[in-house]
Amino acid sequence: MGTLRARGGRIKFSAGDPHEARKAFWKSGRAPAWASDWGRDEYGAWAEFRVSDAVQRLRWVMPGRFRMGSQGSDKEAFDHEKPAHEVIVSKGYWLFDTPCCQDMW
Repeated sequence: MGTLRARGGRIKFSAGDPHEARKAFWKSGRAPAWASDWGRDEYGAWAEFRVSDAVQRLRWVMPGRFRMGSQGSDKEAFDHEKPAHEVIVSKGYWLFDTPCCQDMW
């Protein structure tokens, strides 16, 4: 169990087993316990939490694989973007979809 503190209050969240959280979120049709609103849109699943008047939206990042970086032949790429390599996200997680606002901080 973790705690997120903000000026306007406190939100508790469970880090628990991400696979179980994913099953509950997708199969049951129930929002995560900490969410004040949630849904799906053209970008995928989202959930929000509220602290006083501040609202923060998060996006569900599914486990999977993707290629990150640029090929050596890309003349406009920076050196730190090379070489392209495979990234494996082994567990899904929630990610803020915007920077943390001042009220939330």
